[in-house]
Amino acid sequence: CSKYEASTLQRQVVIANRVKSISTSLFRNVDTIHRAMALNAQISFQYFTFDLKKQKKYMRKGERYQVSPWSMIYTDDNYYLLAYESGEMKHFRVDKMGYIDIVHQKRTGKEVFSKMDISKRPLRMFNMFHGEEKTVKMRFANHLANVVIDRFGEDVVLAYDDEKHFTFTTVIETSPQFYGWLCGLGRGVRVVSPPEVVEAMGNYVKGIAEMY
Repeated sequence: CSKYEASTLQRQVVIANRVKSISTSLFRNVDTIHRAMALNAQISFQYFTFDLKKQKKYMRKGERYQVSPWSMIYTDDNYYLLAYESGEMKHFRVDKMGYIDIVHQKRTGKEVFSKMDISKRPLRMFNMFHGEEKTVKMRFANHLANVVIDRFGEDVVLAYDDEKHFTFTTVIETSPQFYGWLCGLGRGVRVVSPPEVVEAMGNYVKGIAEMY
């Protein structure tokens, strides 16, 4: 482009205190997964976490996973693969997948995937942790309306409760990450129903309190 056009492309954007680095291996993983989906093929890979020595610790003792990849999801500053394995859809952190190979076997799970609303899935999950789906009703202080809209989108319905509070009901895949998110809002939010989620939230808070 011309020098004038080049100047318009300059962006003064600072990403402060970024912990995660984007490695070339991540881009290779993404490319391989997309090629497998284009071929309607399965993939195999090793899956790992890190131990205290910052060494890779492979899941299943290093045994390779073989899954049918169906979609890529970018959320919470991470890339996730939605794949079909052992009769259900699962999520895998793409940056934690190693030595990915394309397996020239036809993908399975098409019927399950076709019934899913991928666009809403990240809204129901926290940090992409799978949990039991529950229709959860919560009561928020009015000043947290913006927090709810930021997290769940502008299409949410915020119901009047009293002059200082509103209620919000949505489907959540309940998990410790969900309860942790609620804890971050302190006394500004309370789970109203269902009873089993109210109890689980109470037990989560008690478990933390016992440590202190």
